[in-house]
Amino acid sequence: MAQRRSKKLSIAIPSSVVDEWLHQRDKTLVLGLIARASAVFRVDRIVIYRDPFDRAYARKQRFIQSVLSYAETPQYLRKALYPISRDLRYVGIIPPLRTPHHPLAKKSSELADRCFREGVVVGRRGGLLLVDIGVEKPIPCEGSAEEGARVTVELVRSGQRLLARIVDRGCPQQYWGYEVEVTRMLLGEYVLRSKPELAIATSRYGVSIVDAWLPLREGLNRSREVLVAFGTPARGVFELMAYENLKVSDVFHFTVNTIPRQGTETVRVEEALLISLGLLNVLMED
Repeated sequence: MAQRRSKKLSIAIPSSVVDEWLHQRDKTLVLGLIARASAVFRVDRIVIYRDPFDRAYARKQRFIQSVLSYAETPQYLRKALYPISRDLRYVGIIPPLRTPHHPLAKKSSELADRCFREGVVVGRRGGLLLVDIGVEKPIPCEGSAEEGARVTVELVRSGQRLLARIVDRGCPQQYWGYEVEVTRMLLGEYVLRSKPELAIATSRYGVSIVDAWLPLREGLNRSREVLVAFGTPARGVFELMAYENLKVSDVFHFTVNTIPRQGTETVRVEEALLISLGLLNVLMED
C-alpha cells in the first residue's frame, strides 16, 4: 500500500454536502463514498465548513462528522468508541476503507514482527496500560493516555513476547487515515485564517485543468500543505466568495475546472471530489 505523503492534503466540503438526498440512508451512503474517496487518494483532513445559506448547519455538521469519523475508525474499535446513535443508524451500508490502519489480522500470532495498530485504552495493569488492538485480548502497553482514548500503538515482537508502546499517529510511514474538522467559519474565512501553502478551488468557471496542468503541478510539488475546496450543492465557490465580499483570486491560488465540457447540467459534490482528487493525485509527487 502507498506510503504517507510528504505533504499534508486537506479537503473542504460544506455542511450541506448531502442536502440533495432526502433519506438518511442515502445521505449515509454518500458520506461513505466520500470517506472511501478520501482514503483512496490519501486525504489527511476533511474540513466541514458552514454553508452560509444553511440554517441547520450545526446539526448537519455533527451528522457528517459522526459518519465520516465512524468510517475512518477500524472496525474492531467502533463498538467501544461509538455508542448507539440515530446519526449512525445506517452505517452498515458504507463501504470499508481497507487502509493500512484497518488490518484484517485478529490474532496476535498473525501480527508482523514490527507493526502499528489503532487501539483503545480499556484499563491498567501495574504501571502499564491495557489497550484493545483487535486481537484475542487487550495487551499491556507503555505510554500515557486516559481510559477510553483512541491511541496508535507500535508493536515489536521480541522472542515470544509482544512489546507495545503508544506513539504519535504520525509515526507509521503508511497512509494512516484522515481526521475530521468542523468549523463554524465560512469557506473564505477558513482558508484565509488557516493559510495553507496552496489553496485550490474547484469550479466550472475556473481555468480548465488542461490549461492549468503545468503551473498546478509545480504549485503542488513545492507546497507542503494543500487544501482543495468544493462548493455547495446549490452554489459554487464564486457565489460563496461573493457572499463574503471576497474575490476568489484573493482566497485561492488556483481556481480549476476539473471537469471541462461536462455532459450534465450539474455535478454533485461527491462526484467532483472523486474526479478532482484523482487528477490531483496524478500531479502530486510523493
